[in-house]
Amino acid sequence: MLMLPVEPVVAELARVLRPGGMFSAVVGSTSVSPLSSDSPELATQRALWTETGAALRAFWQTEYPRLQTDGRVGDARAMSADGWRELFRPELGYAGAVELQEFDILVKEDSPEGIWHFFEETYLVSLLDAEAKESLRRRLIDVIAEHERTHRTLEMAFPLRLLTVEGTAPGST
Repeated sequence: MLMLPVEPVVAELARVLRPGGMFSAVVGSTSVSPLSSDSPELATQRALWTETGAALRAFWQTEYPRLQTDGRVGDARAMSADGWRELFRPELGYAGAVELQEFDILVKEDSPEGIWHFFEETYLVSLLDAEAKESLRRRLIDVIAEHERTHRTLEMAFPLRLLTVEGTAPGST
């Protein structure tokens, strides 16, 4: 989901899969998962993810505007079910339908710093210099602390998606 350009990665995955082999990956999800939409008690946990995600995108947009226009990293198709289906299409060597399962991992911390540590070593954050990382930390801590004041919790629902697709059918290579 973070690769640019993504097409060579998807083509290489198809090339190395055995006929009838399955490719599976857990990737970030930008949709509202069934777990949170069916569970009103998770609305607060999902809100913390949404709030921190917005702060992260704002940081990337303002501090690194050439990196990505909408503040997200990677190919936009990797942000939607339709996009995944476009990437793993039959003409690229995939035989089966793309299956997607949404789920949340709950992250519970005792302090805003704990939630910050969840983000600190992820994706591009770990590549930031000390000054930029501290700027991002302050932004996120402000958002996280406000969430804690408002909702009295530091539990976050981290939305993920299990992606599974079958390679070429046996005998078709």
